[in-house]
Amino acid sequence: MGVENDTDTEKVGERDATLIPKKYQTNLILLFQLFVGSSIAVVLDQFTGIPYSLWALAIGIGGRLIGFYPDRVMERANAFTVGMAGLVFLIIETMNETTFSMFIGYLPETFLIIFVGILGAADL
Repeated sequence: MGVENDTDTEKVGERDATLIPKKYQTNLILLFQLFVGSSIAVVLDQFTGIPYSLWALAIGIGGRLIGFYPDRVMERANAFTVGMAGLVFLIIETMNETTFSMFIGYLPETFLIIFVGILGAADL
């Protein structure tokens, strides 16, 4: 019995196959695909009580396996910016009972975290 070679070009081509032709895989279409998956996750959360984040994870893995999502779809769609904006709105929503003095008190820590993140991204 020999060991099967997974780097065979035919198998790699099969693994990278998607339902949408490469010609139509623009940023907007890929972002729309992510929107569809996340919308389904939110609807399933409403009906099942299972958190949408778990549904989104399952939909993402399943979508990648069946070829609905290409590899690194969030990078290709430049969706990390949209995701960060969504996180900001989520955090703002949870700050309903935060007073202005509490907000000012957290600014130094916030700026420190941002500064450390910038240093990490700069590859110093």
